[in-house]
Amino acid sequence: MFFVTNTVAAHVDDYSHSTKMLFKFSTVLFAATIATFLFAGQTNAVADNDVDACNGSNHYDVGHDCAFGESQGTCQLNSCQVLVCVPNAN
Repeated sequence: MFFVTNTVAAHVDDYSHSTKMLFKFSTVLFAATIATFLFAGQTNAVADNDVDACNGSNHYDVGHDCAFGESQGTCQLNSCQVLVCVPNAN
């Protein structure tokens, strides 16, 4: 009887260990999924024009990276002191 009790207890411990490992794996997977969605939301949106690339909902300052259409550049003040996205020289 003692042998049977120890064998059953060993199987229960194995099940408990497997359950703990599965819980750890699912927790790590969940955290990685959440982090992916959080970082994906921080990508730069591409604006329709050079003014919206630095203004509108972006509220960037001079020197901030910006993008519009197929161009990428930095926000600069034009001759009228309007903040616009000036494309990088290629």
